[in-house]
Parts: sequence; C-alpha cells; structure tokens
Amino acid sequence: VNRDVISKSFKGGELTACMGGAEFNFGKADIETSATLDVTIIMGGVKLIVPQNWDVQINCTNILGGVDDKRRGNGAPIENSKKLILTGTVIMGGVEIKSI
Repeated sequence: VNRDVISKSFKGGELTACMGGAEFNFGKADIETSATLDVTIIMGGVKLIVPQNWDVQINCTNILGGVDDKRRGNGAPIENSKKLILTGTVIMGGVEIKSI
C-alpha cells in the first residue's frame, strides 16, 4: 500500500501490516499540535515519510523487530509544536522513518 496523507490537521490513526508492507507519505500533511499513530506490524515493513521538522516520538514495543528514524543528522531544527507519536507493536518487522 502506498498512500499520500494530505490532511492539514492530521490527528492520528491506526496502521496494521501483517506479512506485507506499506508506505505513507506525510509530506503534504500538517499537525496542529500532536498526532498519535498506532502501528501493529507483524513480519512486515512500513516506511513513513515525514517532514524533517516534525518531532517524532517512538513509544513502540519491539519483538525481534524495530523502528529506525533515519531523519537525523542534517541539522534541521525540530518544531516541538508538531509532534507525531508512534505507539503500538512491531513483531519480526520494521518501521523506517525518513524525511522528504
């Protein structure tokens, strides 16, 4: 599944991938204060493309899997007012967070 999220007031949602994959692009989306994305990944993979200035907080439980935020390192400032909170479970799979 490949989806472009275009909501200008994204509040959050649920994402489930079981033995499959998904890519969600938040490049055209915006968050007013914070949004919570609850993920359940079982033997699958998900790529989240988020703006560089969003603060992504990872609060997932990982079992033989993981969440990797690959956006850091270029020195772009983070807006603490735009917070994407990842919750949920990753089992034998992965979540990759990239920027545009």
